[in-house]
Amino acid sequence: MNKKLGVLVVALCLILPQACLADEKADAEAAIAEAETLLAELNALGPWFGPALTLKMEAEKYLEMAKESFDAGEYSEALQHAKMAMESANGAQGLRAWLLLIRSGLVRGFAVPRPT
Repeated sequence: MNKKLGVLVVALCLILPQACLADEKADAEAAIAEAETLLAELNALGPWFGPALTLKMEAEKYLEMAKESFDAGEYSEALQHAKMAMESANGAQGLRAWLLLIRSGLVRGFAVPRPT
């Protein structure tokens, strides 16, 4: 009985890390694909300016870091970079909408200089 239990424990120790690594790889790959889609949607919105442009560029930088980490086999790091890319992209989208509302005059009380 102890011999069978020992073999089972050894087999699980060999199988579980590989299963976790495969799951981590799939999660990172899905997050990178989602971040790429989000950035493609942002690029289709038209011109970017000011702080929103800075956030969008930051999101692109994080996406590149995620791809590099994924290619190097650092899947947990790639997942974290992809999540940071999505956070920055969502922030850029919200900030862009806010700045466009201010510039259009729909929101009053904020002064944003117009480009000359």
